Amino acid sequence: MSRTIPPEARQIVRELLSRNARLSTQEMFKLATANWGPSRTPALPPRPSHFRKGKMAEWKEARRVALLRDPVPYPDHPITSIRFLKRTVLDTMEQEKLITKVRVLRELSDEELEDLARDKEKRKRVLGRTIAEWYWQLQDAGAPSEDGKPLSDRVKR
Repeated sequence: MSRTIPPEARQIVRELLSRNARLSTQEMFKLATANWGPSRTPALPPRPSHFRKGKMAEWKEARRVALLRDPVPYPDHPITSIRFLKRTVLDTMEQEKLITKVRVLRELSDEELEDLARDKEKRKRVLGRTIAEWYWQLQDAGAPSEDGKPLSDRVKR
């Protein structure tokens, strides 16, 4: 199901991916909105420091209402939010075979391994020195990456 997206949003994504070999959704959104000015993120209520009966439910409801009131951080930008970028712009461009989502295995640095060693939950999920990360790239991106190998040789789908 292809949806209509603003041509400016499509152009922004193409330009970002032509300048960078691959980008994550979050990186793409940060670069797209970098020069746009402050975002209009809703003021969320602070999380309660201690949990009394019913307080957590009140906090969750207040948070939900605040997010519903003004969910779009950049209403005047062609890419209004990360959700719009991910679910509309990138999905449509992927269906049109203009871009592709790729999985890249990356080796963890020593600092990242130390951070994981402190957090038992994260350590359980990462069973080696490599982790999988998802990136977007142009469909015809057989261009070499930083290490000189074509992305298609390094990526496993």
